[in-house]
Amino acid sequence: MRLKFAAVGFDPSHVQSEEPGNVLASEDHEKRSFKLSARVVAFCVAHKLHLAACSIGAAWAWSGLLHTDLRPWDAVVIATTVLCVYQWNRLTDVSEDRLNCPLELESAIQNSRSIRIFCLGTATLAVTLPMLTSQPGKGVVVGICLILGFLYGTPLLFGKRLKDIPVLKNLSSGFGWALLTVVYPSIRMSSWDFEVWLAFGYMLTAVVMVEMTWDIRDVNGDRGAGVRSIPVAFGIQTTESLISGLNSLTGVLLVAFLLEGRLSNAWGLVLLNFGLMQMSSAVIRTHTELRRPWSHTLIVLQSALLFGLGAVAR
Repeated sequence: MRLKFAAVGFDPSHVQSEEPGNVLASEDHEKRSFKLSARVVAFCVAHKLHLAACSIGAAWAWSGLLHTDLRPWDAVVIATTVLCVYQWNRLTDVSEDRLNCPLELESAIQNSRSIRIFCLGTATLAVTLPMLTSQPGKGVVVGICLILGFLYGTPLLFGKRLKDIPVLKNLSSGFGWALLTVVYPSIRMSSWDFEVWLAFGYMLTAVVMVEMTWDIRDVNGDRGAGVRSIPVAFGIQTTESLISGLNSLTGVLLVAFLLEGRLSNAWGLVLLNFGLMQMSSAVIRTHTELRRPWSHTLIVLQSALLFGLGAVAR
């Protein structure tokens, strides 16, 4: 048998079995790598870095489709605005987060002083940077977004937060994101054409759909905290129907405008979000245990889509 193996250049005597110690070391290394990756992901989610990336991706995509400039300092302003708003919300969503994400709430409470300082610093930077670069209109847009974000989580309007008011909760978020990612890059355009308004409407609607997805995810905590989100007020099934209806409507309109030749071919990539939202509806309907991780995965996938769309559109 040795001669037969040698004829094909293989000698079984040279084969060494992997020692048990090496196997254990390899498994231990894999476990440490997995734990490190999990900690990195948890850090990004807790500190809303994936949302900041998504905002930059959205501004990059819409500025490409609308042929407007997006400079590096614009990306800094947009990301810091989003981080400021969502970090502030970590301090104001106490009652609902106690049920929805207790570990994130515990971290926010422990670091509340740092979060307040961070929000003050990022808000100041986001408003002043456009002024320093002779872009006061952009500073106004950022200011409006920050005020919306503050009112969203802080009870000032008749003792209520914007998020306590059904439908307005979702519309205010969509309006803020559309302002920041569509209007902000387009503020210096001499006139706003059909494509600008379409981009604004689509971005607003897309964020409303994502917000409703999050509301389904957080329905138990919202109900317990007295937050009348759409799923709490009208039921999860109605919310799923609304998401599906809005997704279908925007998809049909985009296809119609593309066929009419009113949009460039790059707009066709926006339809990929239709597929993502259809997938999202299926996940949140059939896998309740995956609603929270899927909500973050959806943002990551949409961010990748937006960055790709921006690159193709240029």
